[in-house]
Amino acid sequence: MIYVVALLVGYGLGSIPFAYILGMKKAGVDLRKLGSGNLGATNVLRNLGFLSFVFCALLDIAKGFLPVFLFSRYVGAPVGALAGLAAVLGHCYSPFMGYKGGKGVAVSAGLLLAFDWRVLILSAVIMGIVLLASHIMSLASMSAAVSMPVIYLILNGFDIYFLGAILLAGFVIFKHRENISRLRKGEESKLF
Repeated sequence: MIYVVALLVGYGLGSIPFAYILGMKKAGVDLRKLGSGNLGATNVLRNLGFLSFVFCALLDIAKGFLPVFLFSRYVGAPVGALAGLAAVLGHCYSPFMGYKGGKGVAVSAGLLLAFDWRVLILSAVIMGIVLLASHIMSLASMSAAVSMPVIYLILNGFDIYFLGAILLAGFVIFKHRENISRLRKGEESKLF
C-alpha cells in the first residue's frame, strides 16, 4: 500500500506545472505556445528571463527532492526512489496539461539531490562543461543523463538503484528524441 501512496504523492507533486503557472502569472503567456513549447526551465529562460528560470528550476528541483527525501527518511530508500521516479513522470505527463509537460531534467536533479548529491554534482559538472563547449542545452542535459548511471556505478557499485539510474537516464534521453533529430540535422537552437 505504501508503494501506491508513494507513486500517487510523487506523481501528484511532479505534475504541478510550475513553468505554465509562471508564464501565466508573470507575462500572461502559455509557454506551450512559445519557444520549444516545452514546460520546463529552459523554455522559461528563453521566454521569461533569468530570474524566472531560476525560480522555475528551483521549484522543479523541489518536486523531485521532496518525495524522495520524505519517503526515504520515513519509510525507506526503495519507496523514496519510486516516489522520485513518479515525480519525473508527473512532470513530463501532467494531467493538468493534457498529459504533456517538461523533459524531466530539473526534477531528476531534485531526485538525485535527495538520493545521492555526489552523483548530482558530478553530473552537473559534466552538463556545465558540455553546455559551455556547445552552447546547446539539450546536448548538455543528455550528457548529464548519460553520465549519471556511470557516476552512480563508480560511487556506489552495482545495486537495484543503478538499474533505476539507467531507467531514469533512458527516459530523459527518450524525452529529448526531437532534440536528437534536430541535432542530427544541425538545426538545434543554441542557448547562448
